[in-house]
Amino acid sequence: MSGPLFADEYPDDAARPPAAGPRGSTEERPPLESQAPRPGRAQARRAAAEAGPQAGVPTAVGMLVLILVPLLGAVVTGSGLGLLFTVSAVLAAAASASLVARRALWWIVTATPAVVLLVALVAREAGASAGSTTTAKLATNLLGWTAHAFPVMAIATGASIAVTVVRAVRDRRTKEQGHG
Repeated sequence: MSGPLFADEYPDDAARPPAAGPRGSTEERPPLESQAPRPGRAQARRAAAEAGPQAGVPTAVGMLVLILVPLLGAVVTGSGLGLLFTVSAVLAAAASASLVARRALWWIVTATPAVVLLVALVAREAGASAGSTTTAKLATNLLGWTAHAFPVMAIATGASIAVTVVRAVRDRRTKEQGHG
C-alpha cells in the first residue's frame, strides 16, 4: 500500500490520486463532506426531547391501572377467573395503553400477559381452599390455572396491541395533516 495514510497529507486536490471504485476502477466519487449525514437514533432522541414532553400519564400510573383493575375484578368474582375478571383485564390493558405516553407503550404491551397471569394466579390461590396443600397438588393447580388464564392473557394483550396500533395510525395522520 503506497500513498499517504490521511486525506490531509495532499496539499491540494489536484495532487490527490482518484479513489478506487468498488471493482478497482478509478471513478470520481463525491467528497465525503458533501454527503449529508443520515439521521440516527441519537438525533431522533434529541429531536423528540426538543419537541417537549409527550402527552400521557406516567408509566407507573398505567401499570397500576393494569394491575389493580383486574385484581378488583378477580376479588369481586370471588373464584378468580370469571367473566368479570376477563372483562376487567381487557379493559385495563386497553385503558393503560391509551393513557400512557407513546414511549411507555412498549412496557404496557409486554407487561400485559405477565400481569394478567400473576393476578390470576394470586386470585386463584387466595380463593383456593385452605385445606392440606401438598407441593404436588399446588403445582397441578398452578398448571391448570395457567392454562385457564391463557385466553385472558391473549385477549388482553391483543387489546393493548390494538390500542397501540390505533394510536400510531392516529398520530401519523395527525402529523401528515399538520405538515401537508
